[in-house]
Parts: sequence; structure tokens; C-alpha cells
Amino acid sequence: MNKKNTIFILVFIPICILSLSIIFFFFPKGEYLSTYAGTGKAGFADGPILTAEFNRPCGLALDADGSLLVADTYNNSIRKIKGDKVLTLAGFPNALDSMGFPKSGYVDGDMSEAKFNKPRSIVCNSMGMIYVADTGNHAIRRIYKNRVTTFAGSKTPEKAGKPGYADGRAADAMFNKPVSMCIDKEGNLYIADSLNHVIRCINKDGLVTTFAGATDGQGGYKDGPLLQAKFNEPCGITIDDQGILYVLDSGNQLIRKISGSQVSTFSGSFKPLISGTQYIQGGFKNGDLDSSEYNFPKGISFVSNEGLLIADTWNNRIRFIKNNNKVITLSGNGNEGRVDGYIKESEFDKPMGLLSDNGFIYIADAMNHCIRILPAPTGS
Repeated sequence: MNKKNTIFILVFIPICILSLSIIFFFFPKGEYLSTYAGTGKAGFADGPILTAEFNRPCGLALDADGSLLVADTYNNSIRKIKGDKVLTLAGFPNALDSMGFPKSGYVDGDMSEAKFNKPRSIVCNSMGMIYVADTGNHAIRRIYKNRVTTFAGSKTPEKAGKPGYADGRAADAMFNKPVSMCIDKEGNLYIADSLNHVIRCINKDGLVTTFAGATDGQGGYKDGPLLQAKFNEPCGITIDDQGILYVLDSGNQLIRKISGSQVSTFSGSFKPLISGTQYIQGGFKNGDLDSSEYNFPKGISFVSNEGLLIADTWNNRIRFIKNNNKVITLSGNGNEGRVDGYIKESEFDKPMGLLSDNGFIYIADAMNHCIRILPAPTGS
């Protein structure tokens, strides 16, 4: 062995080992937040994930091929992240409105021609059909076989694209700012119809019903039987392995639970009303379910065998409700900003959509105009 090899073995390799040991000691695996896609600047650009641009992305879902779908809300577009590229699936912006944002519209047809209006949520069923909560058009749209159609929402000229409240056939139903969706094992689609203050359901036959919430159109708070319960601007919904629905009752700063024929309060505590509004004051507190506090949470996702992820939007934090019924902060220090790195020091700006997949959490960080990524929590 020559002198150079001896020096390399005796000096350089131990330094490398020591450096790696320090890194793993001080920065344990699974405790980093990073930017997955987007530059952090509002705009519209396809291409490599870290040079692509989004504009207030709000909803995330998995496509049938495992790609990440993004409801790019203020671009009025549905984007797709496949491999290391971002591409536009439907809703291509081609003009600006008076405020300088990509112009919205309400057009069915080929994906290259379709138009949306502030889409907030997106889900995909087992057949590869993509459903979009087209919030500003007060409709549920569907993307299938390269075409966009209106799946639910009135199609009559005087009512199309306008807010309202009507159950019945999908073509006659009306919504008021639908913002979040989930699908059960039977293929029923549940919708948080935020400004109607109810949870709607569209069954496999295309019939729209009110699943939970009093049908008077007034926000409030009440537990009890499904159609007697009251919500206050529900903004997020997810379903667990047992078919139990969890609802972010955003205006009440609560997480509600729909099991069987009853609505109950799952997590959160009451504070006074914000002066001049019908919204409860937000707060921040970890701990037991009934003493925890939230601040207008907008995103929720169930992690099988682990618990519930919450995008606590106005607290700029990602919270986690573990199976032991304790609420913790998973990431975010509460400051409004964009800081990657160690989770206790990381910062968000109005995180919205959440998705857990293959050991990672994807976060639509709306006002940072990007998608962030975080290792998923485990039972430990």
C-alpha cells in the first residue's frame, strides 16, 4: 500500500464517518421539510419541478398512475406532477383578468379547452375518473378520457355557475362554494359544501343528497342526528378505513366526526366569537382532543393506522392527531414564511391541501405557491 492510500484511509475516511455521525445525531432522519415543486413565486410555468410555477395551489390527490395531481386554484388549472416534471392537465390559462390573475371560466370539453373557476379540491376514483370541486363555479367537474364535463351542478342557463342549494339529479343540483371532497369504498362522493354549511353526497347513480347538516342554509354548531346537526363553513373532509367521516368545521374551529347516524365533536374547544362575525376565535394548543385549539384549518387527510393530518392554515402549522387521541404539531413554528429544514424551525404560509403517500406527506403551501414534502409520521 502506498503512502497516499495510507493517508486516505487513516485521515479522510474517519473524517467522513465523523461528519456523517454528526449529521445523523443532530438531524435525525424523518425531521426535514423541503420544497417538492414550485419556485415559491406566483406564476404559471410547466417543466422541471423546482422551476415550475403555481398560483395558490390548494388541493392534492393521486392519479391512477401514481402521479400527484394539484388543484392550482388561482391559475384555474389542474396540474400534474409526474416524475420530475410538472405539466398542465386541464384548464390552460390564456388571458388575464382585471386583477392580473389568469382568467377563469366555465367551459366543458377537451382538456385543452376546458375552463375552471378557482378549483379547490381534487380526488380520483378507482376507475381513473378525476373529480374537481370547481369552487367558483359552484359545481363538481369530472375529467375522464381527455374530456372535462360537469358531473354535478345545474346546467340550466340561468343557474349554471351560480350559487344555490338543491338536491336531486346531478344535472339539477346546486352548491355554494364546494371546497373539499372524499370518496368511500362504494364510490360515493362526499362534498364539504362550505357556504351551505352542509355535507353533500353524490351516489353512484348521480343522485345528490344532503348527508349531514341542517338544510336551513344557516351556519351554527350542534351535534346530534345527521340532518339536525349544524356546521359553520365546513372546509375539509376525509374518510378513514372504517368509513367514518371527519370534517374540518372551520368556522367553529373544530374537527367533527360523522359515524353512523350521528355527528359529534371530535377535537377542538370553543372560544368567543370574533367581533362582528359568526366565526369562533381561533387559537393554538396541543394536547388532549377536547382542549386542543385550531385556527381556521382547511386541509385534512387520514393516514391509515396512524391518525389524522391537519393543515392548520391560519396557524401556519401541520398538526397530527395520533391514534392515542393526542394532538401534536408535526411541522411549522407558527410564523408566516417559507423556510425548509428542521421541522421545528420550518415555516409555511397558509398550508391547505394534504396528501399522505408512500411514507411522505405532500402539502399544498398556498401562499408560498409551492408543494412541500415531509416524511410521514409513524406510531412512535
